[in-house]
Amino acid sequence: MKANRLGMDRRTLGRGLGAVAGASLAGPFWLSARSVAGQDDLAEQLVIDLDGELESIHPSLAYSARDWSIVHSVYDSIVMIGDDGQVVPLAAESFSSDDATTFNTVLRSGMTFHDGSPATADALRDSWTFLMESESSVIGLFQVITDVEVVGELEAKIVCNAPSPWLPAQIATWLMLVPSGYSEEQAITSPIGTGPFRLDSYSAGEDLTLQRNPDYALSAVKGEALAEE
Repeated sequence: MKANRLGMDRRTLGRGLGAVAGASLAGPFWLSARSVAGQDDLAEQLVIDLDGELESIHPSLAYSARDWSIVHSVYDSIVMIGDDGQVVPLAAESFSSDDATTFNTVLRSGMTFHDGSPATADALRDSWTFLMESESSVIGLFQVITDVEVVGELEAKIVCNAPSPWLPAQIATWLMLVPSGYSEEQAITSPIGTGPFRLDSYSAGEDLTLQRNPDYALSAVKGEALAEE
């Protein structure tokens, strides 16, 4: 049986590698991933071993580093945790707050989901709703949010009921942008995000292959293929 093929974690590999991602569940993923980061000449396919089986690729139900390596390759959040440990914008052009109660968010222009639909403030609001209506164990972290107020096509305010300086780090980990009308079934079997890789094929417990997203707006993804076996 093929080991579970999993996508590259762009946070770990740095958004520099290639196109088709698969992964197996047999060996040290982090070591294998880091061993190719920074190389100028990339093979057409990169194989990375994992140390266990994927449990979930649902963005609200992924709790392990293995699962996150898929989720954070397919999806973007509005912010991410940078190399220095600070929260910095990702899908957001800007993300700011004067009081840690209202977080002003402006999304980057021109971003689209893998199905071609635009990533808008409405999608951000619906992404919050999707998380809160899921069975995620982290819902409690987001109950401080009372509203995601859409101000403009790309602008929204995340409104909390109390100062929440810790919230941006949780957003970076758990609040992934998903298309409006996104279903639980899609999240489990055919994920759609805005990230640098998109799903090519998936058979739970057998094989998962990700393909480079040629329309990725945030940085170029180099190389031809990435796979894990």
